[in-house]
Amino acid sequence: MRNPLHYALLAAWLVAPLSVSAEDRPLRVEESLGASVNGLGVQNTIEVSLRRSLFADARPLLSQNHLSAGLVHALTPAYTRLAGYLEISPMSIVDLRAGYERSSYFGTFGSIQSFNSYSDDFGDEVRRVRKDAARSANSSRVFFSPGVKMKAGSIVAAATADFEWWHTDATGPYFYEPARDTLLRADHDRVIVTTAYLMKLRNLGRRGRMGLGLRHNLIYVPDAPGNKSQRIGIAAFREFGDHRFGVRSPRLSGHVSYFLDDPNRRGGVSVGLSLGFDLVSREAR
Repeated sequence: MRNPLHYALLAAWLVAPLSVSAEDRPLRVEESLGASVNGLGVQNTIEVSLRRSLFADARPLLSQNHLSAGLVHALTPAYTRLAGYLEISPMSIVDLRAGYERSSYFGTFGSIQSFNSYSDDFGDEVRRVRKDAARSANSSRVFFSPGVKMKAGSIVAAATADFEWWHTDATGPYFYEPARDTLLRADHDRVIVTTAYLMKLRNLGRRGRMGLGLRHNLIYVPDAPGNKSQRIGIAAFREFGDHRFGVRSPRLSGHVSYFLDDPNRRGGVSVGLSLGFDLVSREAR
């Protein structure tokens, strides 16, 4: 499950454990609208978070310590999700998040569909042909998400691993989960999702900042290694400053990725684009 990019990031964290600077915003409400191609989809996300420092320490390795809690709501044409989480960061370079999510699938756009085994073909064309068999359903997800990040000059590296436990009331015995784009066992299943970035930042002063670099993503079901999905590509973002275009802190991010492994998309290219901004942002006093 490891790859050279993961080891390169790990070596960087051990050699240069510097913190990524961040504004301390006790209350923040963010909204984003994203779209992707291969797999095709659109999603609107709203996140409400509360954050406070655990202790005062000016040293870079500890200055961004915090405890935070949040709610995240995601809506697509196929499903709606609501998640709650707690996050503790004892150091500037470490985030430990755990939470619970509840999802409702509408039965539209071919979700949710049942399958007989992990080895079934669940590609886009198969699901399109079977879309009339889709039914509404509910699922729950428990997750633990450790993350590590570092900054050395204008270079930023970050990685997260999501350890997830799923359950759904779908007919089963297996079902297609659209957000993870894979088959899961209906009564219970485990998923591991990893995401890693290595980026170069450019500070633009009052005009915000921008970044460009590499992105790696892995989706792995331990009981179905043949369905592993792995992508590597280029990621970029642009933040436009505190107040631009009539909104708070607008930001644009996107990626172009190549599928190294995937039962249905190997050798293909995916594209994603997201526009986000703050609805509420209260600074620390």
